[in-house]
Amino acid sequence: MKYWLLLAFAVLIKTSCPAQKRNNKQKEKAKPVLTAAAVYSNDVNYYGQAAEQRLPYMFVYTNVKLPNGVFAYADAYKLLNIGTGGSAGDLGVGFQYEMTKKITGSIDYSHSFYPQNSPVLQAANTNFISNSFDFDWGKFNTGFTADYAFGVENDVFLSVANSKAFNLGSLIEDTDYLSFEPAFTLIAGTQRFYKTYYKTVVNKPGKGGKKNGGKKETTTTVENKVKAKRFDMLSYNFKLPVSYNKPHYTIEAAYELAILGSNVEAISRRPNSFFNLSVYYSF
Repeated sequence: MKYWLLLAFAVLIKTSCPAQKRNNKQKEKAKPVLTAAAVYSNDVNYYGQAAEQRLPYMFVYTNVKLPNGVFAYADAYKLLNIGTGGSAGDLGVGFQYEMTKKITGSIDYSHSFYPQNSPVLQAANTNFISNSFDFDWGKFNTGFTADYAFGVENDVFLSVANSKAFNLGSLIEDTDYLSFEPAFTLIAGTQRFYKTYYKTVVNKPGKGGKKNGGKKETTTTVENKVKAKRFDMLSYNFKLPVSYNKPHYTIEAAYELAILGSNVEAISRRPNSFFNLSVYYSF
């Protein structure tokens, strides 16, 4: 499952579909589940990394999941400080399955759409294949995810996430509850995408000159600067989400701190902080 946007960007809703007996012989068919989400974030998060400038955005998402585990989703997001139109979008399909009562898996493919010269890091790779496994150990959960991103470049990412859910009790009425699920995630991978991103950054039109409406273009050689082809540790991520839950919807506020690996190519070496405010509704 995609980590970016998050991951926020690919919300796979796990639903139980118990069969109900009809006349002691027939069973009712489980219904498809439609989930919609809206997210605000203070910056685009790509495996713990961020672009040269902060990119706050709004994000909308829909997911349809069938009883057999097949799902399809579409999303779009708008950078709030750049341009007037849409900033990106995704279409994806996948399959979620249960291996045992404690182990679930999912695989999905998505294609992304970006405008020319998009400032987001992941714009170099418009195709994405993800395979994930979630282990419920009882006291905590562990997720393993392998991602392959390809397009202009080709990148591979692996992540391991451990989380612990706490039910903080009812807040207003019996049908709601407040939850807290801190998580720690290790992410490793390649960074070929950064080479393409760096070219885009350094080739932005500069001030002065008479070309391009009073601006001139700058060029640089990046072959010797970017050495990001090897597989290495990318980031260490700490996430603190608090959620208000009702039977059909969830409101979540989450803070995430990402500390970059020592060998990561990046515009800035500072830790990245992300804040998300999300609303999910299932029909």
